[in-house]
Amino acid sequence: MLCLPIAVILSSPLSGWILGRWNWRVLLIAEGALPFFWLVIWWAFIDDYPKDARWISAEERDYLEVTLREESRDLDSAKSDPSAKPDSFWRAMLNSGARCSIPLC
Repeated sequence: MLCLPIAVILSSPLSGWILGRWNWRVLLIAEGALPFFWLVIWWAFIDDYPKDARWISAEERDYLEVTLREESRDLDSAKSDPSAKPDSFWRAMLNSGARCSIPLC
């Protein structure tokens, strides 16, 4: 929840400095390159599975593995049960009461 405000706080002065020093084209390229730098950091420090994470304790790792396994099993059983299959997305959207409030916005 804090990522967006922190990003605005950090990028606003940087954007102003780039615009004052160069132009909007440099700003576009510089801020477009930032996600690629973040990608390198993400790949280096974030693991795909709890079993690979070195920064959590053994108890947390076991708890996460058990919880993920149970959730996966519950999802698989819900997919195989035809009576639990929900209506299509569009049918649910058209039957929703929230659709009436969209034109008011």
